[in-house]
Amino acid sequence: MDEATFEAAHAEVVAGSRLRDSYAHGERHWRAVAFAGLELIPATVGADPNTVLLFALFHDARRENEWEDPEHGLRSAELGSISVSNPGSSTSPTAITRTGSRPSTRRSASASTPIA
Repeated sequence: MDEATFEAAHAEVVAGSRLRDSYAHGERHWRAVAFAGLELIPATVGADPNTVLLFALFHDARRENEWEDPEHGLRSAELGSISVSNPGSSTSPTAITRTGSRPSTRRSASASTPIA
């Protein structure tokens, strides 16, 4: 996936996101998820950076509220229909993580409680 293709998908996702400015589930969180996922790639056999970037972008993009929204994953999965060319090709991870500094990496209260 080239950077232009990713940027087009990003623009489409952001345009349809109700919570894009949310600290907990908005674009800042998506960037932190991308950063964490990309950091894990060297230790994960078969991990694909494009999949990590798209998961980070899509996973909370269709939340309707900050609290109880059990269907947000299904709505977000529908974003997979966005056309992304050249699957499996390399792209710069800076496309989503570029913020002028490293994304926030908040920690949960305990190591066993993931931030989602």
